[in-house]
Order: sequence, then structure tokens, then C-alpha cells
Amino acid sequence: MVTVFHRRPLSRIAFHAMFWLISFYILLSNFSTSSKILNIDIIYTLVYLFGPFIAVYVNLYFMLPRFFQRRRYFIYALAIAGLILISIWIHYLSFEFLIDILFKNYYLISYMDTWQVARTTIIFLGVTSLAQMSLSWFELRESREKLREAEKEKAVFQLESLRAQINPHFLFNSLNSIYSLALQKSDQAPAVILKLSDVLRYVIYDSATGYVELKKEIEFIANYIALQKLRTNVSDLVTLKILGEPGDRRIAPMIFIVFIENAFKHGLKGDIKNQFIQINFTMDEQGIEFSCTNNAGMPDRLNHGNPSGFGLDNVRKRLELIYKGSYILDISPDKEVYRVRLKIIL
Repeated sequence: MVTVFHRRPLSRIAFHAMFWLISFYILLSNFSTSSKILNIDIIYTLVYLFGPFIAVYVNLYFMLPRFFQRRRYFIYALAIAGLILISIWIHYLSFEFLIDILFKNYYLISYMDTWQVARTTIIFLGVTSLAQMSLSWFELRESREKLREAEKEKAVFQLESLRAQINPHFLFNSLNSIYSLALQKSDQAPAVILKLSDVLRYVIYDSATGYVELKKEIEFIANYIALQKLRTNVSDLVTLKILGEPGDRRIAPMIFIVFIENAFKHGLKGDIKNQFIQINFTMDEQGIEFSCTNNAGMPDRLNHGNPSGFGLDNVRKRLELIYKGSYILDISPDKEVYRVRLKIIL
């Protein structure tokens, strides 16, 4: 879990106050003519900062958002030039008139020329602009982190729903098949119970992690298909081919099962002739390619009748979130055949 720190208004005020206190101290040390800081030095520094202070906040809250952030750079440059001139004008106006009004007991004149005042204003504008853009970048990064966290939480929720999609009907039908084998005292019963146990263990425990071993995902699918063959008596109609070695690669769990489950749900119906389901996995150095073909092609089959409310949309979102730019999903439904091809670069 990523911890995100928010800049509250109070922390913003504290940050600004600290910046001006540091700036005041640096200038005060520079303006002081003796080892002891006098009241006249403090007054001079405060008046000197008046022009840059106004320039900084006009830039931060007006020019940056209105011109710079909208990429109107030429207008922004002209506005900054005008702001520097205004700061120079404020400086001389302050030392010509403001001093006499506010501090009648002091006689102060500016000993900074126009270039020095302009240079000070430019430094303040540059430093504060960079600081503001840096803070905006961090805020943008935090927002993206929050968005990613929300997407991850959503993906976890969808995965939980997807796990629930291996629904009670499948479990009950598998148990009924095991019960029939037990009544027949078939030697297959222990092996079938073990396959069902492996399927349930994978769904409940193994797939709870972000990534699983590719070989375990394929084993889960092989066990699922074996149980489906048993309960539907369609062993000759379903083929599973696995080419290549998974090695030690890992993959996001339960992506392929959506397509396979729907192939069984919609591909083996009594009103369809020459029924078949063909499931292929091909693994190479680049990754894995999965294909699932059945002869009950029909658009939107993957979302139809899905009790969890997810399906193809869920798969697409998970693929986009986890494997963005590293996968190809091609679905070709027509009147007779439904083909799904998914390639993931691992």
C-alpha cells in the first residue's frame, strides 16, 4: 500500500512563511552594515521585500495557472517582463513615499540600482516558480498513485468476483459426478476428488496473490477442463494442447478461465451440430499465446449470463491495468464459430 501525504492549507501556509523568513534573514544579513542588527536594517529589508512579495504571488496565483500551465509561453514571458517592471516601480515608490508615511522617525533611501532590484525580483520569481512546479509535480504524482491504488483495489474486487464465478453449479455438478463414480466404485473417484481439491485450493488461496506461477495457472485450467469433461461426458469434443515450457515465469491469475468457462457454457449445447472446443497454449521466449475456439459463435457471449456481472469487460480492464502495451486480445465471433486469441508478453 502506498502512503500518500497531502499538503493541507496549514502546511502550505507554514511552507510559505518559512520561505519568506529565510529570505528575510538572508537579505537582512546582507543589508546590515554592522555586526549588530538594528531596527533600521529590519525596516529596510521589509520594504525591499515588498516588491518581490507582490510579484511572487501575482505570478503564482495568476500568471502561472492562466498562461504557463495553458502553454501560452509567449504571453507568460511578456507578463513576467511587465511584472518585473512593476516590482521595480513598487520598490522606488516605497522608498520615495511609503517610508515617509509608515516610518516617520527614519530617513531611508534605496541604494540599489534598477538592475539590482530587477535581478532580485527575477531570482524570487524563478525560485518560487520552480518550487510551485515541483510541488505541482508531486501532487500530480500523488494523484496518479491514488488512482493506481484505486484501480488496483478495483482489480482485486473484480478478481474476487471472478473467483466467485467458478460458481456453485460447477461445484455441485462436480460433486454429483464424483458421487456417481463412488456409487459405481470407479477407480477414477480418488483422482477426480484430487482434481477438484486442486481447483478449489487454487481459486481460494493461490489466486489471491497478485501473480502466480504460469505452470500453476495452466495446471488449474487443465484440472478445470478435466472436471468439465467428466460432468458433461464430452471428452472427445474438447481438446487441450500445451506447447512449450512455462519455466519460472509468473502471470496474473484467472485471466484465461473466463473464456474457457464461457466456451463450456455456450459451446456445448444440444441444438448445435458437430460440437467442439479447442483450447491451445503456446509458450515461447516472448511470452504466452492462448486461443479458445468453439462452434457456438455469438457476440457478447462472454458477458451474457455472467452471475458476477463481470466477464469480457473485466478481462479487458485487468489486461489494460496489468499488461498495458504488452498484450493482444483478438475476439472473432461469427454465426458459427467463436474464436478468442490472447497473447501476453511476459
